[in-house]
Amino acid sequence: MNWRLVGLVLLAVAICYCWSTTRIERMIAYQTPTHPIMHGNYYTFHDMSEQWDQGKRPGTLNIIKNSQYNLLNNPYLDYAAFHSSGAPLFCDYYDLDIGFLFPVDVARRLFTVLPDNFLRTLALQVLVDLCALFVIFAAFHRWGWLPASAAALLYAWNVSIGMQSALAFYYFWDAIVALAALLLVTALYTEARRTRFSPVAVGIAASLGVLCGFGVWLRASWAIYSIVLIAALFAAARTRRYALVVALLFVAASAYPVTRATRLMGHFSLTTRQSWAAAFEALGKDPNAYGLENDDQFLYDFARENYGAVDAACQGVKRDAALRQESLKIWNQDRGFVIRSIANRIYLGVVSNGGLLPTTDRNMLVLALLGGLWMLLRGGSRRLLAVAAASLFAVSTVSICLVYFMTPHYNGVPQICLILLAIGVFDLLQFLVGRGISPRKVWRRFASIGSVLRAAKAAVAVVGLASLAVYATFRQDAVRK
Repeated sequence: MNWRLVGLVLLAVAICYCWSTTRIERMIAYQTPTHPIMHGNYYTFHDMSEQWDQGKRPGTLNIIKNSQYNLLNNPYLDYAAFHSSGAPLFCDYYDLDIGFLFPVDVARRLFTVLPDNFLRTLALQVLVDLCALFVIFAAFHRWGWLPASAAALLYAWNVSIGMQSALAFYYFWDAIVALAALLLVTALYTEARRTRFSPVAVGIAASLGVLCGFGVWLRASWAIYSIVLIAALFAAARTRRYALVVALLFVAASAYPVTRATRLMGHFSLTTRQSWAAAFEALGKDPNAYGLENDDQFLYDFARENYGAVDAACQGVKRDAALRQESLKIWNQDRGFVIRSIANRIYLGVVSNGGLLPTTDRNMLVLALLGGLWMLLRGGSRRLLAVAAASLFAVSTVSICLVYFMTPHYNGVPQICLILLAIGVFDLLQFLVGRGISPRKVWRRFASIGSVLRAAKAAVAVVGLASLAVYATFRQDAVRK
């Protein structure tokens, strides 16, 4: 009997079981007929997909059909079979970035056995989520059985990603793009170190550039995220020659959404989203003296009643301008309140990261800190992955919390970064087991930090002080309100 094969099968069954415990429970909670939990803007993208199939520009919405369909309050109705009354009215959609229309379009083409509604997109998300489980295992299999198994289990057990996969919206795809991008960064380094020039590495670099460009279609924040990843590639000598390929393909792939946003906004812009409206709403998260509320309808009412801001169909420019004016007014009156609000959101974003279980979030952060430190010391593709994942975690968390606050729906990118950094702990365990647990060997590895980081004293001081600060933070009770 091939015991290796038997072990692999049993491991796959165990991982799939763990995956089902977080996915099925959330799917039942979210998708119980006749009123499934849905994002209010889902069918906006469904209509965009239909208009794109009919030859319209990406981001075009038939506001008449979309509005009349939503008024029926029956999300299971076949969208293609629904015929609106009256002449269609087409407009460019402003409120969100438009990239989610492409996964919706793919789902509508693949799952024709289902009605043309959100169930097709949900089916595609479940399929991609399951595929990601095996991709992450395969990607880390070359590190060893223990890191690969841990990677798959950490992904399978992640409650936030399980929640996002059960909700048909772009949140899930944000996490998937982050996972694919970081795995491609690691693969690029691995391939680049084999030969001086590799056509395969060029292909990986091109794929990474296109993927980051698609990220900008999906959410404009990926412009910043991509710059961070490209900078990490330029910083590593092995990948420096391929970083330019990534940068060029990224610019080309993201050109349309940036051009579209610039055209619609009348000035250079990465997005048409109402960032000031989000920042204003975030100020209402905590008790305040200004009567602000964390509620979308409050934003509409406030802008209309205080500034007379009423936007045309699909737009939110006037509302955003009004809330920008009000935000700056509060800033001039009480800067301390604004600064405390932002600082508190960033603190909670880092420490709890929008998760449902405070202890789980902190355990993942501890694992990520330890694993990331080991990956830096180990060197090679591990070091590049640690730098890229840690940088992406910091930038994504801070950028979200500057204009809003972290929730289990928005934390897909940071959660992926924590998972990949935490794998370093299990890589360390395998390193110790494979070489015999010798304190002297471990100490020599950690003592080499000076030569590895090339700025030994400063690096050790920074890491030491940061570790003390993190430890002191973890000793405090979690702030959840």
